[in-house]
Amino acid sequence: MKRYLYSFVYELKCFLGVVVILDLVIFGVVAFGGGVVALIGFLVIIGRRINEPNKELQQKFESLENEVKSLKDKN
Repeated sequence: MKRYLYSFVYELKCFLGVVVILDLVIFGVVAFGGGVVALIGFLVIIGRRINEPNKELQQKFESLENEVKSLKDKN
């Protein structure tokens, strides 16, 4: 009788081991996916901060061009 009991416990431990391993794999995949999303978000934010001063400079340049045109038209 004990032999069957030990066999059942051994099979239960093996099954729980598989479940725990699958849970860890799923957790790892989700964590990796979250890391990729965070990295992409970080790169997008950095890219916008780099391009933002260029847009401001372009707007200033256009306003100065318009001002020069208006001064030429006055003369």
